[in-house]
Amino acid sequence: MHCRLRLISALMTACLASSAPVFAQSTTGRGASAGRYSGPEVSVDQLANVRPLKLDQAIALGVQNNLDVEVNRYQPYISKLDSEAAWGAYDPLFEGDVTYGDQVKPAASFLQGADPQETGAQFGGAAGLKVLIPYVGASVNLEYDSTRTTTNMVFSSLSPMYDSGLTLGANVPL
Repeated sequence: MHCRLRLISALMTACLASSAPVFAQSTTGRGASAGRYSGPEVSVDQLANVRPLKLDQAIALGVQNNLDVEVNRYQPYISKLDSEAAWGAYDPLFEGDVTYGDQVKPAASFLQGADPQETGAQFGGAAGLKVLIPYVGASVNLEYDSTRTTTNMVFSSLSPMYDSGLTLGANVPL
């Protein structure tokens, strides 16, 4: 990067010192006189492709062909997308859970009834929503859960039995 700045400043100094136009040329070879650069070796065919450039045209051409400038041109768009991605942490989070359990066990007492086995089934689920609150750092959650339990016990007065709950919670930093 520093070499480019030096090259541009040297080019600008040379162009400002002389009022002659600058020529854009391709450098295909280098002279080999004692390891010093003696200028480009230009053939007659290459002279037909030479075009005169003014200083502002040479700078515009250099900026246009500079890949670093092209990459930096997209930096505002990249920054905007990074900012939007960071706000994604505040999107609501939906959760869900489903459970099922089946149980068979031998009767432990004759008081449990005539069946030699006690059977039961449990089916349940939960659904919830969690949200982070921007600028405060707080979070709010809402959750609903429900369970259905069945059994063949004689002394169980409720079969099936339903159990449900609703929970609202908040976490606020001090």
